[in-house]
Amino acid sequence: PRSPAPAMRAPRRPPPRRPDRARAAASPQDDAWAFYQAQSGELAFLHPLTLKVLLADAGGDASRLPHSLTGRVVDAESVRVTKAARNKLPFLRHLPLHCEVVLAEVDLEGVASQEALTRFKPELKSRERKRRAREREALRRRQMEEDERAAARLQQEELQQRLEAAKRRESQQIEDL
Repeated sequence: PRSPAPAMRAPRRPPPRRPDRARAAASPQDDAWAFYQAQSGELAFLHPLTLKVLLADAGGDASRLPHSLTGRVVDAESVRVTKAARNKLPFLRHLPLHCEVVLAEVDLEGVASQEALTRFKPELKSRERKRRAREREALRRRQMEEDERAAARLQQEELQQRLEAAKRRESQQIEDL
């Protein structure tokens, strides 16, 4: 059971970055990023795929995005902000290096149009398959650890029984003397 997503604030834009020479001709809008952050101020943001679906639903116009979003979080991915992460996820560029953020994938059923969801269905299904595979692997690991603990307990009990039997034999031998 997944908990509902915290209410997300309206899209925010990080401070503009200094344009490099290759992008000098680009419009100022190219360096602006819209993103949602947890209303509590935590460093929790919408997963890029969730944002893509919302943008597709808004016709690619960030000004048409909903001002807040509430939904069920289906996956939460922890990411450390590095230079590579900033390049891959430009909306993290305003954050300090090496801080931890959470990317929340939200179930958009009933929020985004069926058309937008259908457009990204392959990516959404792929993430769902990977999520289920991770859950199966985690379950398998937990079961192995539980089995190892049970085996260790049985071994400990067996050793304890042997020790008690040896003590009984020793005390019996002493009595026989």
